[in-house]
Amino acid sequence: MAVPSLAVGQVDIAKLILQQIFQIAPTTITKYASTQNQLLYLLLIPHVILILFLYIFADSVARMGRTGGTHKGLFYLVGIVSYLYLVLGGWYGSILVPIFIGLWQLIIALALFAFVFSRFIHPARAGEMLALGKAIGGKLVEKERTKKRIEAEIKATDRMLREVERSPAESKQAMSYKSMQLSQLRMKKAELEAALEELEGG
Repeated sequence: MAVPSLAVGQVDIAKLILQQIFQIAPTTITKYASTQNQLLYLLLIPHVILILFLYIFADSVARMGRTGGTHKGLFYLVGIVSYLYLVLGGWYGSILVPIFIGLWQLIIALALFAFVFSRFIHPARAGEMLALGKAIGGKLVEKERTKKRIEAEIKATDRMLREVERSPAESKQAMSYKSMQLSQLRMKKAELEAALEELEGG
C-alpha cells in the first residue's frame, strides 16, 4: 500500500508547487490530466520562453550606459529579480502561462512548416522566389503610387475646371482665353482618365 500513497503524495506536491508557488489557477491545472503533462505544459515549456525573454531583457539592461559589454552582476540581479517578480506577483500563472503555451505551439508549427518547405524547395530556389516576390511587390507598390498620383491630378484638374468655368469673361478676348483654358483642361482630364483606365486594366 506504500506505492499508491507515494504516488498520491507526488501529485499533491506537484499541485502544491503549481498553485502556491507559481500561482496557477486550478482550472488551468485541471486541463492537463497527468502530472507529466502539468509539468511539461505549465512549467517546462513556459520556462523555456520565460528564460529566453529574461536573458534578453537582463542583457539589454546590463548593457545600458556601458561600452565594454555586459555588467555580469547587474545581469544576474535583473534576471533573478524579474523572475521572482513575475512568478510571485502572479503574472506567471495568470497571464504568461497561456500566452507562452500558445506561442510555443506557434513556434513549433512554423518550424515544421519551414522544415517541410525546405525539403521541397531548394534554398537557392527559395532565394529566387523571394527575389521574385520582392520584385512583384515593388511593382504593385509603384502601381498603387502611380494610381494615387493620377487620381490626385484628376481631382486637381476638376477643381481648375470649376474655377475657370466660374470666372467672368467680359470681353471677347477673355472669352476666347477662357474657352482655350477649358479645352486644355478637359483634354488633360481625358488623358489622365485614359491613363488611369489603362493602369487599372493592366
